[in-house]
Amino acid sequence: MKPTRLFLPLCLAILTSLSAHTQSINVEQKLKGIDVTITQILKDWNVPGCGVGIVVKDKLVFANGYGYRNLENKLPVTPNTLFQIAS
Repeated sequence: MKPTRLFLPLCLAILTSLSAHTQSINVEQKLKGIDVTITQILKDWNVPGCGVGIVVKDKLVFANGYGYRNLENKLPVTPNTLFQIAS
């Protein structure tokens, strides 16, 4: 096999992995401080708890629970906590 035929796939593989790594860093940078922000919103709006999930390009990049799902028993919200929805 010619070296040029190996070079192109190798370059594509390297660029793809670098792109994925860069996206990961960008997401982490953009989410920096989200815990403080969500906690402050819960406090300002007097909300006992909530779950937050962020999806980028069909991939879950962040999931966390904040506050309590049960104030009386101090049970925390987790990323798997289910909430009822009402209108």
